[in-house]
Amino acid sequence: MKGFFRFLGRLILALGVFLPLLSLVLELATQACAAQFFDPIPTWRHVVLVAMMPLGLGMVWKARRTDDPRWRRIGSFAHGMSACSCVLYVLAMGMLNIFGLYILPFTILMIAMPSALLLVLAMLGPLAAMVNWLSTLRRVWRWQERRRWVAGLCVGFAWLLFAELPMVMVHSRLESADYLLKGGEGADEQALEKLRTPSQESFLHHLCYSGGGGMGIGDFGPTAQLFHPQHGALGSILKPAGFWTRSFEAESLRTIFFRVTGEQFSDRAPPRGFRNGGRGRDMWNGWGRMDRENDFAWDDERGGDAVGARIRGLTLASSRMDWHVDAMSALAQGEWTLEFRNEHSNAQEARCQMLLPPGACVSRLTLWIDGEPREAAFGAKSAVKAAYRQTVVVDRRDPVMVNMTGPDQIMTQCFPVPPGGLMKIRLGLTAPVEDGLRMPLIVERNFGISGSFKHALWVQSKDEMTGVEAVKAKDGLWSWQDEVPNAKWPQILVRSAAPPFRMVWAEDKLAGTEPKFVVRERIEATAAKRGLLVVIDASAKLAPHAAKLRESLQKLPEGVLEKIWLSTDSGFEEVKAADLAERHFRGGRDAVPALKAALKQARGSKSPVSIVWLHGPQPVDVAGKESIEQLLERDAAPPEIQCISLVPGRNKLLEDLYDSTALKGGLRWDETADGLTALLLRVHENKSRTTRDTRSVAPPSQALHVWEHLARHATYLEVLAAFQGRDRVPEEHAKRAAQHQLVTPYSSAVVLETQQQYDRAGLKPVDASTTPQIPAGAPEPSRTLLALIALACVLGRRRRG
Repeated sequence: MKGFFRFLGRLILALGVFLPLLSLVLELATQACAAQFFDPIPTWRHVVLVAMMPLGLGMVWKARRTDDPRWRRIGSFAHGMSACSCVLYVLAMGMLNIFGLYILPFTILMIAMPSALLLVLAMLGPLAAMVNWLSTLRRVWRWQERRRWVAGLCVGFAWLLFAELPMVMVHSRLESADYLLKGGEGADEQALEKLRTPSQESFLHHLCYSGGGGMGIGDFGPTAQLFHPQHGALGSILKPAGFWTRSFEAESLRTIFFRVTGEQFSDRAPPRGFRNGGRGRDMWNGWGRMDRENDFAWDDERGGDAVGARIRGLTLASSRMDWHVDAMSALAQGEWTLEFRNEHSNAQEARCQMLLPPGACVSRLTLWIDGEPREAAFGAKSAVKAAYRQTVVVDRRDPVMVNMTGPDQIMTQCFPVPPGGLMKIRLGLTAPVEDGLRMPLIVERNFGISGSFKHALWVQSKDEMTGVEAVKAKDGLWSWQDEVPNAKWPQILVRSAAPPFRMVWAEDKLAGTEPKFVVRERIEATAAKRGLLVVIDASAKLAPHAAKLRESLQKLPEGVLEKIWLSTDSGFEEVKAADLAERHFRGGRDAVPALKAALKQARGSKSPVSIVWLHGPQPVDVAGKESIEQLLERDAAPPEIQCISLVPGRNKLLEDLYDSTALKGGLRWDETADGLTALLLRVHENKSRTTRDTRSVAPPSQALHVWEHLARHATYLEVLAAFQGRDRVPEEHAKRAAQHQLVTPYSSAVVLETQQQYDRAGLKPVDASTTPQIPAGAPEPSRTLLALIALACVLGRRRRG
């Protein structure tokens, strides 16, 4: 019988060393516990804390084997050092200990699934260490090395505090920040500032991707799990006394991250080891397989309206932009061809928000299926979204969708980017170029773009271009080609050396029963000058432009600038132009309080004023926007808000206010102080170069004939002029936009894979021959020739009269 107990003691000792070591190795490799329950090793400090269990008990085992006084001293110290770690993790595991013991016999019998046994044994690692520690306590006590044991206990406890106190502090600060952003009474106004340290920002970024953990408190470590009222052993008991931890919603964490850093959480690459919500999940589904695919990625946002988290392994493989600029009509037609690469073993959806050139519209959408280009169907936004979601979520086939989300903003979604393969799409853009041609930008994305990525850009025109080194070819066209680094892509500006004609016309081949000839006349309207009320988004991304802002505002003539409001963590402050400094720009600021102050000032002003909102990205929802929406919607003459983006990026507040016609856009900054001064003076002088579009049954003789893209853009402007909010969809304008193959606030575009899918959605793909094309090679009639023809027509008409 003594032999049996001796064997049992050795087995307990061996398991007490091996199982916690297995727990540590398996969790580092798979993060299985973090995926389903809580993260036991959120930092390197916790790795050391867990390692104390097998290391300390292993030294005790060594001391028993050698019976050497030196090893007894080491073993006593190590035994005391491992005590706190054992107690903490056994209590944090809670009911998982009982669950693991209950299913252990069944998993032993599951010979065909060894990974199940490994998972359960790893789950029991802390419990085995605790049993081992208790079974060896009496023997260690007999070694008479109690001072060393107490010293080891103190070291272990000190390391536990070193590992857990930072987690407790960041949890407390997150609670304060969440309370502040929700408008809690007596909130700490410095809550956001206290989170602005590199380590806390890095941990907060990790939380944004994980959503705070699997069972609620998750990634805050074992102590947070222990004191959680739903999952911890002590949380429900101590909650009445206030000693408990709570979880955070993923959206709240992402909002706090923006307010702390000034960045959208998806602007940074996913944390190492993050598997897009599926960390270790496949280890548990069906008890997992140890030979699982390491490149499998989950995407909870698939088919939805949000761009969501960045997916590691999903990247932009290539980008090609082709433009043809027509100086006569002051319009350009572009084709943006994008390819996405997926390195995962499952299909992925690529999603992004794009900022179009000012006043541009999407007039074509193409998807390559089995190497063949397929054109899109255009229809009402609700019908297109329903068809896309049905195809992605249920059919899991090949669609791509584009819809308008804000002023000059669209969202593009395409699925599936095949496992280990590419998906290719093309966007057709029609853009006005009277103020120059700007490039479309990707402002939010769920895919990666490498630092060395370059866009292949081609711009051609019949007239000479400025801003680029264009050359004239034998076919008479001026052209410029270059590979533009992604960082310099927003700075590209191409201008035509020739001015547009005052009056032009084009035939609308998609007009149906409407008059087929569209006439565009350029006029310049002048109204009373306006004072400027400037609201500045003082987010960190604008800090590099602080000096240019100060210089630009100081250059304005006296009487132009009335007031400047600067957004802050807790609201806003009024500043002077000369006082603007880089130190004012911190984190991500909420523009709502400052905009409210400016609107209140504007409504009470006796002289004409315009609010100028100089903003950067604001990619999260903010509180209090309802009062601004109400004012802009209900006021008979709401103050005008001119929005100027200083840093490209998604602005959700701008999207939410898009329903108001008082919101003005279309101005792009060239990142110079003089350029910003010119834009502000343009708003102050209230001059606008506008176009007036009319339709007629016959082409006018006094105007010049230009390409058909004029008709599409005129229809786009007609639909926008009728825009009264996304919730009020006039069927007539939605039908006109779809008929003219345009993406507008009322209409979207989608490419589906089969005719059956189109029939089910009530959509019809467009004929490829009716899609807008870029002229290739052949020169257009010269401007002089066209002018002579127009003059001859006018003279001939006079003679007949």
